[in-house]
Amino acid sequence: MRLWQDASDKATEESRQAALYAIQQQNELRRQQEELLLQQEELHCQQEQQKKESNDREEELLCQQAQQKQEQEHMIYSFHQKQQIQVDALSTAVAKKPASRPDQKRLADNSAQCSVSNRSKRARQTVVSGGDDDNKSMFSDASQTMLPAVPDNIQVHTVQQTT
Repeated sequence: MRLWQDASDKATEESRQAALYAIQQQNELRRQQEELLLQQEELHCQQEQQKKESNDREEELLCQQAQQKQEQEHMIYSFHQKQQIQVDALSTAVAKKPASRPDQKRLADNSAQCSVSNRSKRARQTVVSGGDDDNKSMFSDASQTMLPAVPDNIQVHTVQQTT
Protein backbone atom coordinates (compact mmCIF):
# COMPACT_ATOMS: atom_id res chain seq x y z
CA MET A 1 0.00 0.00 0.00
CA ARG A 2 2.83 2.28 0.67
CA LEU A 3 3.91 1.87 -2.90
CA TRP A 4 0.47 2.84 -4.02
CA GLN A 5 0.53 5.87 -1.71
CA ASP A 6 3.93 6.93 -3.07
CA ALA A 7 2.67 6.58 -6.62
CA SER A 8 -0.42 8.61 -5.76
CA ASP A 9 1.66 11.32 -4.09
CA LYS A 10 4.00 11.39 -7.08
CA ALA A 11 1.06 11.72 -9.49
CA THR A 12 -0.45 14.47 -7.35
CA GLU A 13 2.89 16.31 -7.31
CA GLU A 14 3.26 15.93 -11.08
CA SER A 15 -0.30 17.14 -11.54
CA ARG A 16 0.39 20.10 -9.25
CA GLN A 17 3.60 20.87 -11.17
CA ALA A 18 1.75 20.65 -14.51
CA ALA A 19 -1.00 22.97 -13.22
CA LEU A 20 1.62 25.42 -11.91
CA TYR A 21 3.42 25.31 -15.29
CA ALA A 22 0.11 25.92 -17.12
CA ILE A 23 -0.64 28.91 -14.88
CA GLN A 24 2.85 30.29 -15.53
CA GLN A 25 2.33 29.85 -19.28
CA GLN A 26 -1.05 31.62 -19.11
CA ASN A 27 0.50 34.48 -17.15
CA GLU A 28 3.31 34.77 -19.70
CA LEU A 29 0.80 34.77 -22.58
CA ARG A 30 -1.26 37.49 -20.86
CA ARG A 31 1.86 39.57 -20.32
CA GLN A 32 2.83 39.17 -23.99
CA GLN A 33 -0.71 40.01 -25.08
CA GLU A 34 -0.72 43.19 -22.96
CA GLU A 35 2.66 44.12 -24.40
CA LEU A 36 1.35 43.59 -27.94
CA LEU A 37 -1.73 45.71 -27.20
CA LEU A 38 0.50 48.52 -25.90
CA GLN A 39 2.69 48.28 -29.00
CA GLN A 40 -0.39 48.27 -31.22
CA GLU A 41 -1.77 51.36 -29.47
CA GLU A 42 1.60 53.10 -29.77
CA LEU A 43 1.75 52.22 -33.47
CA HIS A 44 -1.78 53.55 -33.94
CA CYS A 45 -0.80 56.83 -32.25
CA GLN A 46 2.27 57.10 -34.49
CA GLN A 47 0.14 56.47 -37.58
CA GLU A 48 -2.35 59.15 -36.51
CA GLN A 49 0.51 61.61 -35.92
CA GLN A 50 2.04 60.81 -39.31
CA LYS A 51 -1.35 61.18 -40.98
CA LYS A 52 -1.85 64.57 -39.31
CA GLU A 53 1.63 65.72 -40.36
CA SER A 54 1.00 64.50 -43.90
CA ASN A 55 -2.32 66.36 -44.05
CA ASP A 56 -0.63 69.49 -42.71
CA ARG A 57 2.11 69.24 -45.36
CA GLU A 58 -0.47 68.64 -48.09
CA GLU A 59 -2.52 71.63 -46.94
CA GLU A 60 0.61 73.79 -46.87
CA LEU A 61 1.54 72.68 -50.40
CA LEU A 62 -1.98 73.42 -51.66
CA CYS A 63 -1.79 76.90 -50.12
CA GLN A 64 1.61 77.49 -51.74
CA GLN A 65 0.30 76.31 -55.11
CA ALA A 66 -2.75 78.57 -54.84
CA GLN A 67 -0.55 81.53 -53.95
CA GLN A 68 1.82 80.80 -56.85
CA LYS A 69 -1.12 80.48 -59.23
CA GLN A 70 -2.53 83.79 -58.02
CA GLU A 71 0.86 85.48 -58.45
CA GLN A 72 1.20 84.00 -61.93
CA GLU A 73 -2.27 85.18 -62.92
CA HIS A 74 -1.44 88.65 -61.62
CA MET A 75 1.79 88.69 -63.63
CA ILE A 76 -0.08 87.65 -66.79
CA TYR A 77 -2.75 90.27 -66.17
CA SER A 78 -0.09 92.96 -65.53
CA PHE A 79 1.76 91.98 -68.68
CA HIS A 80 -1.44 92.15 -70.70
CA GLN A 81 -2.31 95.55 -69.19
CA LYS A 82 1.17 96.96 -69.93
CA GLN A 83 1.04 95.68 -73.48
CA GLN A 84 -2.42 97.16 -73.97
CA ILE A 85 -1.18 100.52 -72.67
CA GLN A 86 1.73 100.40 -75.09
CA VAL A 87 -0.56 99.54 -78.01
CA ASP A 88 -2.96 102.34 -77.03
CA ALA A 89 -0.10 104.84 -76.71
CA LEU A 90 1.31 103.78 -80.06
CA SER A 91 -2.11 104.02 -81.71
CA THR A 92 -2.65 107.46 -80.20
CA ALA A 93 0.77 108.66 -81.30
CA VAL A 94 0.25 107.38 -84.83
CA ALA A 95 -3.29 108.80 -85.02
CA LYS A 96 -2.18 112.23 -83.75
CA LYS A 97 0.73 112.50 -86.16
CA PRO A 98 -0.26 114.86 -88.96
CA ALA A 99 -0.06 113.17 -92.31
CA SER A 100 1.88 115.28 -94.76
CA ARG A 101 1.82 112.73 -97.53
CA PRO A 102 -1.10 110.53 -98.64
CA ASP A 103 0.82 107.29 -97.89
CA GLN A 104 1.54 108.48 -94.31
CA LYS A 105 -2.16 109.23 -93.78
CA ARG A 106 -3.02 105.76 -95.02
CA LEU A 107 -0.38 104.31 -92.63
CA ALA A 108 -1.89 106.21 -89.69
CA ASP A 109 -5.40 105.01 -90.58
CA ASN A 110 -4.21 101.40 -90.95
CA SER A 111 -2.38 101.56 -87.59
CA ALA A 112 -5.44 102.83 -85.77
CA GLN A 113 -7.64 100.16 -87.39
CA CYS A 114 -5.10 97.44 -86.51
CA SER A 115 -5.07 98.54 -82.86
CA VAL A 116 -8.85 98.60 -82.59
CA SER A 117 -9.08 95.23 -84.34
CA ASN A 118 -6.51 93.66 -81.99
CA ARG A 119 -8.27 95.03 -78.91
CA SER A 120 -11.66 93.74 -79.98
CA LYS A 121 -10.17 90.36 -80.91
CA ARG A 122 -8.62 90.00 -77.44
CA ALA A 123 -11.80 91.18 -75.76
CA ARG A 124 -13.86 88.61 -77.71
CA GLN A 125 -11.38 85.88 -76.86
CA THR A 126 -11.46 86.76 -73.15
CA VAL A 127 -15.26 86.91 -72.98
CA VAL A 128 -15.87 83.76 -75.04
CA SER A 129 -13.23 81.55 -73.44
CA GLY A 130 -13.43 82.38 -69.70
CA GLY A 131 -11.27 79.98 -67.61
CA ASP A 132 -7.79 79.24 -66.29
CA ASP A 133 -6.52 78.30 -69.72
CA ASP A 134 -7.57 81.73 -70.97
CA ASN A 135 -4.72 83.35 -69.13
CA LYS A 136 -2.32 81.21 -71.07
CA SER A 137 -4.07 81.82 -74.37
CA MET A 138 -4.41 85.51 -73.59
CA PHE A 139 -0.73 85.61 -72.77
CA SER A 140 0.29 83.79 -75.92
CA ASP A 141 -2.14 85.86 -77.99
CA ALA A 142 -0.88 89.06 -76.40
CA SER A 143 2.75 88.17 -77.06
CA GLN A 144 1.94 87.41 -80.71
CA THR A 145 -0.13 90.53 -81.37
CA MET A 146 1.04 92.38 -84.44
CA LEU A 147 1.96 95.94 -83.53
CA PRO A 148 1.43 98.60 -86.16
CA ALA A 149 4.51 99.84 -87.97
CA VAL A 150 5.81 103.15 -86.66
CA PRO A 151 7.63 105.58 -88.93
CA ASP A 152 11.13 106.51 -87.76
CA ASN A 153 10.18 110.12 -87.04
CA ILE A 154 7.47 109.24 -84.43
CA GLN A 155 8.38 108.90 -80.76
CA VAL A 156 6.42 106.44 -78.65
CA HIS A 157 6.03 107.04 -74.92
CA THR A 158 5.11 104.13 -72.65
CA VAL A 159 2.64 104.98 -69.90
CA GLN A 160 2.78 102.89 -66.72
CA GLN A 161 -0.54 102.13 -65.04
CA THR A 162 -0.61 101.01 -61.41
CA THR A 163 -3.30 98.73 -60.13
